[in-house]
Amino acid sequence: MNYIISTIRNTYNMLDYLHDISANFSLFNEGISLEGLDFTLKYQAKNKSSFKTIEKFHLLSTTGPDLVSRDLRVVLEQTVPTEVEFFDAEICYENEILSGFSVINSIKKIDCCDMDKSEYELTNFDPHNPVYMFLYTVILDNIPDGFNIVRCNEQSNLIVISENKICDFELWLEGN
Repeated sequence: MNYIISTIRNTYNMLDYLHDISANFSLFNEGISLEGLDFTLKYQAKNKSSFKTIEKFHLLSTTGPDLVSRDLRVVLEQTVPTEVEFFDAEICYENEILSGFSVINSIKKIDCCDMDKSEYELTNFDPHNPVYMFLYTVILDNIPDGFNIVRCNEQSNLIVISENKICDFELWLEGN
């Protein structure tokens, strides 16, 4: 079994990705290595409360690429070092800056959804590059080709991790 990396609590409306001064976030949905590229990755907290609260999270969903905490980054770098990359991000609110979060980039993009069991609608008519709107998502039991963490081809905003790596996270979570 595999799992979608996601937040338990909705963090989507806490931060805005500053698209006008940051790298094009769609690069992070391609499932390719971005190593060696120089990025500006800036986020703005919606309010003071959000700015103070985000330090408690290990994963943040945003209007741009998802962010991971320094602690989660360390675990991922130790468990799947050749399958993900990280880029430092800057989170600000007024004159305050919060560091310690990174954009996660999975460098492999493959089919992850069980299309026979999922419920979805095709939102375009391009057979070579279909775009789906999922109503219900079922992830494949095994990530193909022996990968442990990948970007989902059918839903490029999702990162999927294999069950055998979840055990590493559970051990880490018990210690934190």
